[in-house]
Formats: sequence, structure tokens, C-alpha cells
Amino acid sequence: MYENQEGNDLEAVEYAEDLLHFAMGIEQYPGSIWSHLVALATYGLAADAIEIAAPSLRIGDAARARKEADCIAAPEQVRFLIETLLDNKPLVAGAQLALYGERAGHLDIIQSLCDGKPTRIAPGITVNPISRGLAKVAWRMDAATGLELVTAASEAVLARNYPRAKRTLLPSPNVSGHFDLLLKPCTSILTGGYGRIIQIGFQYTAERRMAAIALAIRWYEIDNGKRPDALADLVPRYLDSVPLDPFAEDDTELGYRPDTDPPILYSVSLDGIDDDGAFELDYRRSRVDWDAMDLPFFLNGDRPIPEHD
Repeated sequence: MYENQEGNDLEAVEYAEDLLHFAMGIEQYPGSIWSHLVALATYGLAADAIEIAAPSLRIGDAARARKEADCIAAPEQVRFLIETLLDNKPLVAGAQLALYGERAGHLDIIQSLCDGKPTRIAPGITVNPISRGLAKVAWRMDAATGLELVTAASEAVLARNYPRAKRTLLPSPNVSGHFDLLLKPCTSILTGGYGRIIQIGFQYTAERRMAAIALAIRWYEIDNGKRPDALADLVPRYLDSVPLDPFAEDDTELGYRPDTDPPILYSVSLDGIDDDGAFELDYRRSRVDWDAMDLPFFLNGDRPIPEHD
């Protein structure tokens, strides 16, 4: 972050706060999967900003520092940022609002089809009045299936962790070809990505929790001259409790490897297996692979960026 690199730690923390509040503002718009995805990405930008700033962040008497033209972050400001990162209620509420919007979308599509408003709903297929009359039964059955899928997804976002959420989701029906697009407009077009969207939500939850821990670790380091030996050392002065790993089945805390090169926090990620912080690089996307092995957060801000082969 530019502010942090220029020595303005106060502005760096405020920048992360602004990103979080911007994401929460997006979540309050009328339900849309797309607006929810934008909000999730913005939460991720806030976590990324903290990963860069936290290793050198200065925390102290901000009022005195302002008089000396040395803008360091105030303890109360950092504590507020930690609490905001750990508050998952806006993300969950935004996901539910988006899914409720999807439910309404299912009903609108089926009602429009039954009323004969659209004349073409798939490439190469024209729905004439006779075909529409025969298809109404299939459309209404498809709407019922679509509503069940969305309802299950809206319940999944409330789950305590991803394994429980995954068990709550219903499998999407297998659909392919123009004929399925005609008879199953909801389940073929609207429902395929719910599982992935919920997965991404839990991944950003893990990132936010690790960003909060990174701030607490930096604060501890300033007060004690070294990083904590264990995350439990942060409680209760810097954290009320050690945040749980949202990908762990048994309420396991997020992992901490202060002595590795590089030092990291980590989540067990999708497979739920603790690989002791090991991660893989995605050379195609030039980033750490979120879907393989563990999901790391780099405490020195030195996230590797792989180059394309």
C-alpha cells in the first residue's frame, strides 16, 4: 500500500477500513449474485492490503504523532479494524440477500415464460404458443427445483464452517444441450455456481480472520519485541479468542507457523486436511492456488507471485 510505504500508517489502516465498509455498502443493495461477488472481492482487497501493511505497521499514540507529523496508527483504530474483520454478519446477510434475489429471479423467469413474453430462450429454439402450453408443466417443475436449490444455498451460508455448508447444498441437476435449456431454464442457467459462490465466501472469511490475526500479531510484536510463540498468547489483550478455521470440520483454530520461511498463518482450505501450511502456486493465474493444499496468509507481506511458464 502506498500510504504504508510512505510511512503514513494511519492512512493505511483507514484505507483497509474504507474497503471493508465499501464492501458492506455493496451488500446492502437489492439482492444480486453479482453485487455479492463484487463485495467478496472487495473484502479480499482489504485483506490483501493488511497483508502488505501489517509487517511494518506502527501502532502508538496517534495524537502525539500527528503533532510530530508522524502518522502512526492508534491502538483503538487497530482494535476497531480487527473487530470489523472478524464480524462476518454483513457478509452472511449479503449472501442471503443475493440468494433471495435469485429466488425472485427464478419466479420471474418462469412467470414470463408461462405468460408468453419471451419468444426465444435458447439459441436455435423458438417457443411457439403450442409448445409453450406443453412446456408449462416442465417449467413449473423446474422452478420448484430451482427454488429448492436456492433455499438450500441460503441455509448453507449460515453454516458454522464450510464442511457443514457443503453438506447443506443440494446437487445441481445435470443439464446439457438446447432441449434442456428449453425445459429447464432455471436449473440450467441460474443454479450452477451456488456451491462455488459459497466456497469463495468461506475463503474470504478465512482471509479476513487471518488479516485480523496478523494485525494482532504485529501489535503484540510492538509491545513485546517479538512475535508470539502461539496464537493463544494474543488472548485476551489483542484478541478476545483465537479465530476458528472456517474450513475445519471440528472447530479447529487457524494455523500459525512463525518459524517457517516465510512465516505464515493458514487455513486447511477445501480438502480440510492440515498440510502444516504447505501451499501450491497457480502458474496459470500467477497467484497462490486457493483450491490446493492449505490457504496461506504471509506475515512478512512477501506473498509469492509465480510467473507464467
